[in-house]
Amino acid sequence: MLTSRPLPIQIPLSSLFPPSSSEAGPSQPIPSPSFLVGPLPPTAPLHIALAYLKLADLPPYEGNGSPRTDHSLHAQGRGKGKEKEHQHGDPLEEEDQFRSPRRVLVITGSKASFGESVEEDDEDWMRGHGGDYEVLRRLRRVDMRYCPTSAHLKLLLTLLSETTDRKSHSNEPHLLSQTPSVVILWDVAALFMYDEEVDENEPPKEELDLEEERREVELARLARIGKRFKSGTTISDYLDVLSATRAMVDHLSSLHPAEAPIQLVILEPNVASSSDLPIIPAAAEGEATKLSKVNREKRIPILDGARWLFGNKAVGVIEPYSSIEEGPTTRYSLMLDSCPGEVFQIRRQRCGRGEWAVPEVEEDTVIEGLKGGWRWEWT
Repeated sequence: MLTSRPLPIQIPLSSLFPPSSSEAGPSQPIPSPSFLVGPLPPTAPLHIALAYLKLADLPPYEGNGSPRTDHSLHAQGRGKGKEKEHQHGDPLEEEDQFRSPRRVLVITGSKASFGESVEEDDEDWMRGHGGDYEVLRRLRRVDMRYCPTSAHLKLLLTLLSETTDRKSHSNEPHLLSQTPSVVILWDVAALFMYDEEVDENEPPKEELDLEEERREVELARLARIGKRFKSGTTISDYLDVLSATRAMVDHLSSLHPAEAPIQLVILEPNVASSSDLPIIPAAAEGEATKLSKVNREKRIPILDGARWLFGNKAVGVIEPYSSIEEGPTTRYSLMLDSCPGEVFQIRRQRCGRGEWAVPEVEEDTVIEGLKGGWRWEWT
């Protein structure tokens, strides 16, 4: 007899950014699977993970509305059957045995680049609350996997699985001690990109048609990031990664058919709404080809490929709300295919330096009043 799978815990859209006392943010759920492109803070995958685990930690309730007191009921689902390996182990790990066993998997590029981006963003909430006990306890249930190249990423997506030996502490990156409830990919498109030095004094290109002009405008918007797709990268190269991700999530979900399906969130801060890739690589200079120029230069929008793989309600786009920046503040708008007609407003502004932060020094002079990092919030 076939039984339907339980529904997953919905992750609110507000979890893209840290909690705010002034603005709660939108309550609409992040669709699963979802494919969000446009500017986002590097801490976004961590905030999604923290928000989900906080919801998962809420105690289950009996039919009469009273909370369960039997801690064994909290261990049902993924990770069921795990026993305490150490009678006097880490109190954080021991406490998690009595709570929700759910975990989150985050896959991104190299460890160095991710760490540097978090440091450069210097988010005030993470700086002020990253050491809180509850935050640390939940971060321990976030499995990070770093891939320095696209080849490493493809191999990881192909081999990723749950280990059958619950007592082993394997260092193999493709083995998970427990199947995650949420999988988040962060900025994997950057593995197909290179950092470009942008010359602000370079004159604009002439004789651009409307399509090329639109593309140049989007590239100019990303100029401060300075990333472009490598020459020779095709749409199939990138879509192969998305397809392998979808297959990996389906495989991990099949390991626990009685549990809610795994949720998938893909965040691409370096991809724009108009980003596209060629079907075939550009011909090298002097290379003979039988293809016409139209077929040779045909390009496919990345968002079209994402909608084909994940559905018409999976895509979300973040774009500048205005071309004019208000000093250190930038405003963005988020539009979701799953919420037609709704526009969610975002503000990015400078925040104060940490209490114990080292002051900025320029030519042996301490610069007073400098702001520290960035703060992202809903408006």
